[in-house]
Amino acid sequence: ISSLKTRSSASVRINRDGPVEVLSSVQDIATGTKTILAQVVADELDAAWETVQVKMAPAAEPFKDPVHE
Repeated sequence: ISSLKTRSSASVRINRDGPVEVLSSVQDIATGTKTILAQVVADELDAAWETVQVKMAPAAEPFKDPVHE
């Protein structure tokens, strides 16, 4: 497994009239990825945790992983 290479990224959208959106380039496979991303973003932005939505990023630029092209 030492040859396994992957990169992850996340982008944050702060909407004026709505929730904060986090677009994650990795899937949450019941490991808590969505929960921890929401908590970190809420903490950093001093926002209510409930207003942060974590979504899967589209499989397109700029989110795709160049290692797996």
